[in-house]
Amino acid sequence: MRRAASCPGGGARSASQCSELALRHRRGRVGNGVRRRGVGGTAAARRRHHAYGASPAPATARSAAPPVATPDVSTYALLVGVNEYDHHPNLVNPLVDVRAIAGEMTRHYGVEVDVLADPTRGQFLTALQGLASRAYAVNSQLLVLFAGHGWFDTEQKRGFLALRDSKPFADDPLRDSLVPHEVVRTVLERLDCPHVLLMVDSCFGGTLDYTVAMARSGELYRPVSRPEYLRDKLRHRTRLFLSAGGREYVPDGRPGQHSPFSRGVLEGLRSYGGEYGVLTIEQLYYVYLDKVRPRPILGELDGNEPGSSFAFVAADAPSQTPSPLQYGDLTVSVTPAGAMVTLSPTGSLVRGESEIAADAAGVGVRRFHVAVGEYMLYASHNGYREFSRALDVEAGETAAEVRLEAE
Repeated sequence: MRRAASCPGGGARSASQCSELALRHRRGRVGNGVRRRGVGGTAAARRRHHAYGASPAPATARSAAPPVATPDVSTYALLVGVNEYDHHPNLVNPLVDVRAIAGEMTRHYGVEVDVLADPTRGQFLTALQGLASRAYAVNSQLLVLFAGHGWFDTEQKRGFLALRDSKPFADDPLRDSLVPHEVVRTVLERLDCPHVLLMVDSCFGGTLDYTVAMARSGELYRPVSRPEYLRDKLRHRTRLFLSAGGREYVPDGRPGQHSPFSRGVLEGLRSYGGEYGVLTIEQLYYVYLDKVRPRPILGELDGNEPGSSFAFVAADAPSQTPSPLQYGDLTVSVTPAGAMVTLSPTGSLVRGESEIAADAAGVGVRRFHVAVGEYMLYASHNGYREFSRALDVEAGETAAEVRLEAE
């Protein structure tokens, strides 16, 4: 069933560093099963790790190059949430999650979204197969998200999605009322759309595949314009999936509080893509979903090309090369220690990333190294009221204290 209820090597890293380290890990240059905590080196070096949105060091002089046209990126999302079941226990959060994600994508990323609420097996398959009749352009992107119950047949070694009218295994020996993972894979792998991402927030979603493969895709150490950045990210065919877990049950979360997986996705979307206005799947996975347990799985479907990516493009992001910015350090003390903390921009499109330090006396510490400016600070934890307030980050050190109130 669903949900009955950092990047490799640890530490905060930029998206390009995470992608490169993931590739090294896959090639055997990083020891298996080892997660190093913390970031070594001087304080200045640690701040560089935290400066996810920071402008890179100036590049050496180069010959002038003609401007690069911004790729015309269009994204369509089919978001499926199942709360009500005829033969399984009902869930409380899938539709809350799906509608919240749909709102963020529509308002801030210009994504065309269709929400499928509590569909039957037939309705889900009709919508899924209807994707083949859509017209896709060179830089079109397709996102399919499923939130609901999931099952795994240990004898057949097959995973299934459960729709509203799906039956338990005991009442469905042929599994005719469920949707096998391989059916979803086959439909998405054969679409004409160049960039496809499947997200599954259900139990056993990781049985879509057993490998997590993310190749390095682009050099980000020199200043590049947003058009160049997008062109580099979308030059390879994409067939990726992102699931809430592997062969395990994943939590539904408290009513109205979002599942842990969806909360991480929402935190990523609320970053609004940083200074470039582009949130990539690498950033979402290695920065915003890194602390989610069970650990989400990012993997490939058939037909994926090395170096591929998937990007959420903020609707109002600047197109020019980012200008140098002044940065400050923000330290947030939060109680309870396990609360998730997000810092999102309210004005200019800049953001930082958080690192969870060692807890002391029930107080967690989150550190941000971000451009000076106005931000919204969010904090949430199951069983507590969500917290948000505006604050100004100034040059030098800024401190904030957050105490969540129990429900």
